[in-house]
Amino acid sequence: VTGVQTCALPILVCDYGEGADTVLEDLVVQRGWASGGGGGMEILFASPTLRRCLFQSNRASSFAGALSAEYSDSHLIDCRFSSNSALNTGAIYWWVGSATLETCVFESNTGGYGAGIYIDESDMTLDGCEFTGNVAGYETSGGAGGAAYLCCDATPTFRDCLFSGNQALQDEGEGGAVYCDESAPTFERCTFTGNNAGGEGGGAIHNDKGSTTLIDCELSQNTAENGGGGLHNENDSTTTGSGLRLCGNTPVNIFVDSTSSQEAVVSCDSTLADCGDCYDADKDGVPDSSDVCPGGNDLVDSDGDQVPDDCDDCPGDPLKTEPGDCGCGVVDTSVHGDLDCDGDYDED
Repeated sequence: VTGVQTCALPILVCDYGEGADTVLEDLVVQRGWASGGGGGMEILFASPTLRRCLFQSNRASSFAGALSAEYSDSHLIDCRFSSNSALNTGAIYWWVGSATLETCVFESNTGGYGAGIYIDESDMTLDGCEFTGNVAGYETSGGAGGAAYLCCDATPTFRDCLFSGNQALQDEGEGGAVYCDESAPTFERCTFTGNNAGGEGGGAIHNDKGSTTLIDCELSQNTAENGGGGLHNENDSTTTGSGLRLCGNTPVNIFVDSTSSQEAVVSCDSTLADCGDCYDADKDGVPDSSDVCPGGNDLVDSDGDQVPDDCDDCPGDPLKTEPGDCGCGVVDTSVHGDLDCDGDYDED
């Protein structure tokens, strides 16, 4: 479906009533133009299903070059959003809804805020989605959230998503991949790599007055002009979670201002780009580079002699790590003929 440039309305519209049984699949929606939002498609008070649809080179003067949705619980499966642009949001603007996006791809979209997707007051779920090469900072507008901009109490969940090579331009560009503004997103098993913020921090994630949860995520080789290359927390924001891996982000992995907190359990905090000094082959929680007992559990040391039990042949003897001539728990003697190890010659 190709738009006509002189038309200032979306190419496709679903409004007031369409449900999940309204299915749009295998469509190419391209070169649409809207003077407001949704150059390719507008969804309003409806929840259609979109499957394997391509939104390409659509534009809008305000929000959402590709797709604008309000009050919608739509399900998008295997859809691709490529080279869409708008003054604010490049590809998708979603206001209020519990939508699900499954294995969707956002690539090379441009917009002032959230070049890939702008999520506003929604609790949508994104599973297995990819955000690559999206750029926030359209003309002279914005420069926040190269992949995603989350605002106004949005509570989205991202699972197994990739954020790669996204940018927030302009001198004040923030959140190369994600900008969290007064929202509470959750990221599970997500990877952020090679994203860039041109201004005040958050090459991967910029957290501003928000509450972000990160579970088993990796932030690597992200950059920012100032602040945290990986994670930037400011203005009463908090970050919680577990299993956070930070690898070679510039200028620092994490920045936290005096009003904010970072409580996520960091399993790797490395200056190396590939986190090579954080590998933990035996999964004992101690990186191989500082592992005293490779292949064993470094965290159990019953006798407190700094040698883990798994590598200590005398785990109950703080003075020995191997039995020697006299066994564990007994001081070895240099007296020849002292079979009972009591420190003197045996009597005949």
